[in-house]
Amino acid sequence: MALCSLCLGLALLFSCRTRLVSIKPQDGVLVWAGKAFSIAIRNGYKMNAAKANVALTRSGKIVSRTDDFIEQLKSGLIACRVFLSFIIYRLC
Repeated sequence: MALCSLCLGLALLFSCRTRLVSIKPQDGVLVWAGKAFSIAIRNGYKMNAAKANVALTRSGKIVSRTDDFIEQLKSGLIACRVFLSFIIYRLC
């Protein structure tokens, strides 16, 4: 049964390959997060320095990330800090 579904899927893929659309890769969320963290590290570990309006006033560059994305990164870092304390408590 699994072999039949695999063969059917491959047959559909090869028969419809001319109609498939190829999309060029774009910057993903991990790239945005890496850039935001590197900006924060260079500015004394302040995540507010990675916000779009600060980047616009500091270097005059328009960035594709939003201030909401930076706020979500900040809340994610706080959650990691909370979970890290639970792990340390559990191990000790």
